[in-house]
Amino acid sequence: MKKSSVNLIQLAKRKEKEIKEHKQINYQRDVLGKENIPISWQDLRGDFT
Repeated sequence: MKKSSVNLIQLAKRKEKEIKEHKQINYQRDVLGKENIPISWQDLRGDFT
């Protein structure tokens, strides 16, 4: 197999993994209501009225 073919296959696999991770993050945010990002108590300070 040519080197360029191997590089294209590796790039396609990496892109596929990135898309899968992106879909998982969107699922967690939209369906589960979280993004696995801790919220600091300082971020919650303020007047919410």
